[in-house]
Amino acid sequence: SDVCSSDLAAALGVSDRATVVISTDKGSVELPLVLHEVADDTVWAPANSEGSDLLGSLGAGHGDVVRVTGGAS
Repeated sequence: SDVCSSDLAAALGVSDRATVVISTDKGSVELPLVLHEVADDTVWAPANSEGSDLLGSLGAGHGDVVRVTGGAS
């Protein structure tokens, strides 16, 4: 799951449990969204979980800038 604030989710036009796409120039991953109290304009996702390898897929780690968009419903 990807975690973000309700303000960021509203800006993306998505709701809790919607699918979002996290991407960089290297690649992208689709994850379900979980709304939680985190800093605005911030997303958190597990670095390595079933079906998701952010470092390998995105080349992104803690503190790196990524793009987040609404995914398929």
